[in-house]
Amino acid sequence: MPQRQNPSRLYTKHYRFIPLQPLSKWSNSPPPSPFIALTMAPAALAKNCKGSLMYCGRGLLNKGNYYDQIIEALQGSGQPSDSAHVNNSLFFCKSDGNIIFQAFCRTSGCINGGAYHSDYC
Repeated sequence: MPQRQNPSRLYTKHYRFIPLQPLSKWSNSPPPSPFIALTMAPAALAKNCKGSLMYCGRGLLNKGNYYDQIIEALQGSGQPSDSAHVNNSLFFCKSDGNIIFQAFCRTSGCINGGAYHSDYC
């Protein structure tokens, strides 16, 4: 008859259990709400104009949500706010992304100067 071994001798390795620590301070809190992520998305997607360059209104509209600023700049300069003035006016872009009306391009319209160059009439 085979001899029975002591169960404590069957296991020669000792395992040490280490309690897991949270990876970050956020791991014990609920994930951020989808509402917060969605409200911050437009800010991340909007592009500002490059400071010290001139932009056509059409270019500003393609770049981001500049419509309200264009209307304010036109009205503040005593210009009409029709679609021709919105699209074919020239605006100076300040370093903070705000714009200042410069001119309305009557005859040839506003011309795109290309990347990193000012637009012109």
